[in-house]
Amino acid sequence: MTDVLPRAGFSCDLLQFVRERYGLGELVDPVDLGGGFSLNMAVWSGRRRLVVRAHRPWVDAERLESLHLVRSILAGGGLPVADLCLTPEGHGWAKFGDRLVEVEEFVESDSGMDTWDRLRLGMPLLARLHDCLGVVAHEVVDAGWGEREGYIAGRQDGSATNRLAR
Repeated sequence: MTDVLPRAGFSCDLLQFVRERYGLGELVDPVDLGGGFSLNMAVWSGRRRLVVRAHRPWVDAERLESLHLVRSILAGGGLPVADLCLTPEGHGWAKFGDRLVEVEEFVESDSGMDTWDRLRLGMPLLARLHDCLGVVAHEVVDAGWGEREGYIAGRQDGSATNRLAR
């Protein structure tokens, strides 16, 4: 069996770091939202609810920035994507020890895709997501990332092999 570094856990040091690095007020009522690899923790900062995500150490800056590129393309395509919070210097992430941390707006949901009506409403979004991901494949290839390990590799026929998820 290989050694796998554990998922980050809640700590007062992490909350303090996020407060200072993102220029936020007090962070209260932390709730672990789950996640197999990353800590996803909902917190309140004043009247804003946020999600603090602490990644495992193997998630590097290039990988996280590529995920941010995908998010921005999806948002530009009209898909509902949680807004990423930036540090006062304009960065989308910060380094806490050996982990990258990002913060985004919390998106409330009171339901899932568990009825035919909700599926009927969600299918057009799924189609739009598929279309946007085709654009993503071309964007990363145009940015010179197409042949790098861990990124989407675009093919000339317009299809893509998604290698973002390890």
